[in-house]
Amino acid sequence: PWQLQVARACCILSTLVFITAGVVYEAEHDTNPQFQDFFSSLYFSVVALSTVGFGDLAPTTLLGRAAVCLAIIAGLCVIPHQASLVSAAIAEEPRGHDAWVSAIQDERNHGVFREGGLRSPLFDRKRSDPACGLVSSGDVTLA
Repeated sequence: PWQLQVARACCILSTLVFITAGVVYEAEHDTNPQFQDFFSSLYFSVVALSTVGFGDLAPTTLLGRAAVCLAIIAGLCVIPHQASLVSAAIAEEPRGHDAWVSAIQDERNHGVFREGGLRSPLFDRKRSDPACGLVSSGDVTLA
């Protein structure tokens, strides 16, 4: 189902954001006063991976810059791929008229419907009910 695919995509993107934040924090917190806590690094990784890039925070060490470059490249590959998987899962979900048609076809394949009427143990023998105006010989027929 598409809900499972959305959950997978959210987990993968969250993992990418948190790993980037952790690596940037470890690389920058000793030398860069802008990254004194993990939440600053988390903010920076969200802004960098979303390609918004406000410019208010920037890594200064070689390791921090390399980590951000790799994370952005990974994000540019992972985010569209996950979006395509989610959209494919949503597109495969039956909706509206198609869902009704497939449900009826499933019922026919399992023997609930048959050509000419409804098959049911109640209607498999010939019976008539004058009170309802119903006469049946295996098929539903209204008088």
